[in-house]
This record gives sequence, structure tokens and C-alpha cells, in this order.
Amino acid sequence: MGGQLTDSVLISDLGSRVQSGPTSSVALPRHWRTVPYDADGFSGVMLGCGEATCPQPVQLRLDVVGPHRILLGIYAYATAEIRVRLSRDLCCTRLSAPRRSVIEKPVIHEVLWKESEVTGQDLFLESAYDRKPVPGALAYVRLEPIDAVPDSVPRSDPWRGMCISNDGCGVFRSNPHYRPEDILEDLEMIPDSSCMRSLLWGNGNADSCNYPTVIGNPMFLETWQDPHIACDGAIGWPNVSRWRESGWDSLRVVRDYTRTRAWELHVYIRMEAFAGSYPHEELVWSEFFYAHPEWWCLDRQGNRVNRLSYAYPQVQDHMLDLISEVLSYDPDGVCLCLTRGIPVVLYEPPMVEGFRREHGLDPRTLAETDPRWLEFQAAVFTPFVRKARERMRPEQRLSVMVPGNEADCRKWGLDVAGWVREGIIDDLYPVGQQFNATNTHFDAPEALDYDYFQGLEGREKIRVIPCFYTWTMYRNDPNRFRQLVRSLLEKGADQYCVWDGHVAYDDRKIGDIGGHAWNGPGYTPATPPTARMVDVHSLNGFRVDEYGGCEVV
Repeated sequence: MGGQLTDSVLISDLGSRVQSGPTSSVALPRHWRTVPYDADGFSGVMLGCGEATCPQPVQLRLDVVGPHRILLGIYAYATAEIRVRLSRDLCCTRLSAPRRSVIEKPVIHEVLWKESEVTGQDLFLESAYDRKPVPGALAYVRLEPIDAVPDSVPRSDPWRGMCISNDGCGVFRSNPHYRPEDILEDLEMIPDSSCMRSLLWGNGNADSCNYPTVIGNPMFLETWQDPHIACDGAIGWPNVSRWRESGWDSLRVVRDYTRTRAWELHVYIRMEAFAGSYPHEELVWSEFFYAHPEWWCLDRQGNRVNRLSYAYPQVQDHMLDLISEVLSYDPDGVCLCLTRGIPVVLYEPPMVEGFRREHGLDPRTLAETDPRWLEFQAAVFTPFVRKARERMRPEQRLSVMVPGNEADCRKWGLDVAGWVREGIIDDLYPVGQQFNATNTHFDAPEALDYDYFQGLEGREKIRVIPCFYTWTMYRNDPNRFRQLVRSLLEKGADQYCVWDGHVAYDDRKIGDIGGHAWNGPGYTPATPPTARMVDVHSLNGFRVDEYGGCEVV
């Protein structure tokens, strides 16, 4: 049914507008359910999905000409989320209705999506996921004619640019991918008006790769059931298999996309993410690692540790070949991630025997912070960093992500001062973190010793880009977080980096800190525009406003 509301076009019978995609009048796997409803002033047929149906996309005919403001009516039972795009959009936008108690009167929330030229365009509706399916329903589309689509906000001129990371793993488990562009959905939400200038894109985990690799292995092994979203325990969306079978190349898609946004692309590699302990084996699994237990790291007592030791030339050569493979995609650089999964060497036979030859001592009898042992570890790993630099073209940048203070860098054999002095790295990402008693890192932004890195010999030849996680201060005290980051920029940091900055991007929270027009640390959460609410009287022919449907659940 189509109708008029003031001067707008109201499309409420969505079932009659379906061009393609599965729908059903009852709940069926992979189908959108058509649900007739009566609301204040009009009636229609909404398209909805529950928590287990995992519907495939549907294409809805708009048949409207000219520029319009697009408002969507989202039916909310407690919560509701949908994803939508127009024909010429790169990928979907995720929209949600305000949270609502199930005991309240049922309503449709009218949410402003955007203003766009809609001539010749259809609307594509997809379901939303948060590791598992999220229920949602589109009740209607309202289009208000406007004179013209406003010009986009001009790209900002930052004082110091922002970098964000994306691990390249979770993106395969967030939504089903029907087109290669679906992998870009989180990145598309970052506006040009932000200070965003650089993307650290993960290749996967160590040599388990999210792109078609020859040197490593697929991030999820082909012999396993794809661990992507399980719908009702039976229906899966095998994203990784779909990428492989379709011949899509995620690294090439991301590389091309960053060029359209004028962002630098640096592919980061977790240098020790070869194997996870239970229950993480399914997510972190290297065939090379399990094929060569003779190269595993060993602790003082000779116990195996789930790391590969860079004391073995074969391990170094393997990872150097992986770096060369990544470089063949022509990124702006490669980043060696040395904050998660370190150490890179421990007490393997080559380490013990080599130290004994040099010092006449067994290193296992010394404190792990003995200067002689620290220097010996550094002398083992630094040649690998040099070789990585030699694999790169002069215009490509080699960066390292390291713990945020001198003591932790030295403890793990990372001679950051030597790398900077020698000029073998171009960018340095010290991370605001600390280690606990089990040598597991945790978020500690205030522990980043920026003055140490700023004072390194050769600092003027590199970029120093402090990096912060989004787990504690960022969430709990955004004003303090913004002030801390800004203070380091004022001390001379070349950019700032936000780990997983794509997950909950908020331009006013993180994207303007390095801008010339920065307005200070003040931050208040964005207040969504008040959604117009339309009372719903019946669903599927049943009264729901006087005799609530949740009463029988």
C-alpha cells in the first residue's frame, strides 16, 4: 500500500514492493516474514526477522524520482536493528530503534536515514548481527521531497591525523557477506570530515591469512565447519568459504578502498598469533606452527609455549616470505605487531647454547631481566627486522607496534632504540598497555611513556604514533581519554592510533582530536534525534495494543 503523509510518499505495504529475495507469511529459515499490521492512520505489511531465521537480502522497489529525505519505520519489540542500502551505495548502513520495554505499548519508530537522489534506485534490506542474529523489522519507508541533496562535509585539514586498526578477523564474523564490498561496512561509517588518515589492517593471525595466501594458510581451515554465525545451530553463513569460492580477495578490496578515501594502508601482522590455547584453537591456527613443534618456544623448565621462536632461521624465513607476499599488494607499509603474543624468543636450544658460548653461563640461571640476556635476545630478533626492511621498496614504510615503555620493550628483546637509531623502521606505535603476572597485556593508557620514545636518537627521522585500546578509559571517561591523546600530540606525536577504532566510531569522541579546530576535551554522548512514534494496534490480525503479545511468552 502506498499513501500520502503531508507532502511525503509513504510506502507501507513492503510485501508488494519486493523485487527479489525470499519472503514468507510464516517464519522460515533465510526468509523475511511478511507481517500485516494496523497503525495509527494507516496499515501495511512489514518485513521482519527473528533471532534465528538469518534472512537473505531483499530488494524493494521504490519507484520515486528526485532527491528525497529518507525516513524508515522500524518496529521495535524491546530492540530492533536492520541494515539498508540503496542500489548505488557501496554497502549497508546499520540502523536501530530506541530500546523499549516489552511491556510497553507496541510502536513503530520513524528513524531518519539520509538524504539522497533516489531516481532509479531500489532499497536493499538486510538483517543485523551482533555475533548472532539480531531481530528487526522494517514497517515502512517515508520519502520527503527536497530541493537538492546537501553537499558533503568537506574533508578536514588535521593538525595531526588519526589512524585506526581493524584486525581483519572479526569482520568475517560480523555480518554475512553477499558482496565483497560488505567487508567495508564499518569503514564506510567514518566520515571524510574526521581526522582519519591511516588504516592498520590485519592480515589475519600471523600466517593464517584472510586473503588468498600461498605462504600461509586460510584463516579458517577448509576442513572445518566455518565458525561464522550459527543460526539456530544449523544454518551457517560461511563467509570465508564464500570469499574463497567466489575468488574475492579481501586485501585487494581494502587496498583499493583506502585509495578512494586517500588513506594510507599499513598491513599489520601479529608476529606470534600462531596458536591459541583452548578454547581459541579454532580462531588461531597455523599449519606451519603445528607442523614444526621443534621450533616452538620453551620456558626455563623446557615446557612448550604456544609461540614460534625467531631464534630459528626457518621461522624467520617463513615470516619474511609472508611479508613479501603482503607487500605484493602494494600497501603503503607493513607493521610488525609485537604487543600481543610476545615473547618472540625464550629458552630454546639455540638461545641457551648461543648465550653459553658468548658468556659461559646458562641463561636459565639468570634473572630474566639480566642486561646480558636482554641484549642477547635483542641481537637475535633485530636481524629479522633488518631483513623485513630489505624486502620493502624504498617508498614503503616499515612500522612496529611495541609496548609503551622502555622496560617492557627490553624485557621482550625488542631493541626499539637501536631500530630507531639505525633507521630501519619508519613508524613507531607505542601502545598504552601493561602486563600482569601471567605476562598478559591489559589496557593502561596512562602507562604509555611517550617521553622515552620522543627522546630516542634518530626520532626526527621517523613518525611516532601512540596507540590506545578502547576498553577502559575510552569508554568510561571519554573526556579524559581525549585530553590524554591531545597532550601527546602537543608533545610532538605525529598521529594518534585507536585500536579497533572502527567498532564504535564516534567522530566527536575520537575523530577530531588531531584537528586544527579541536574544541577541547569536552565530550557528551550523541543524542539521537527524537524518533516519531506511531502506535501499532494489530500484527498478523491480532490485537497487540490491549492484549500484549509478550504476555503469552
